[in-house]
Amino acid sequence: MNRPNSILSHISILLRHKIIIYAVIGGFGATLDLLLFYALLINFDPKYYVLYHVIGYAAGTIFSFFMNLRYNFRLKEVILIRFIRFFIAAFIGFSVSTVLIYFLVSGSYASEAVSKIIVLVIVFFIQYFINKTFSFSARIYK
Repeated sequence: MNRPNSILSHISILLRHKIIIYAVIGGFGATLDLLLFYALLINFDPKYYVLYHVIGYAAGTIFSFFMNLRYNFRLKEVILIRFIRFFIAAFIGFSVSTVLIYFLVSGSYASEAVSKIIVLVIVFFIQYFINKTFSFSARIYK
């Protein structure tokens, strides 16, 4: 009778492990995103902060896809479909983050830099759920 509890316990540990790896990879992707965003913001006209957000977000997303594919979900099949799904999820996250960053900055609630960090945290959780269930699902291959 302890068998189902043991299985649930192992599944719980596995899920936490994947989210930790996802968070680490996402942290590197977000760092790339932030570095590009700040570099562009500092070196070019700050009024184009949304464009810099697009460039940073795209770079972080591409990095995150390939790292999650290889090191987190360890998948080798239907990569093109997964890439398309990942970018759909990224587009959802990007749309939410763009609206939020625009709202925070234009409403003078936070600076460009602080807004970017706030938005990254919010979108992390949205995208993890979408990518786990949609982009990296085992059901894609079946």
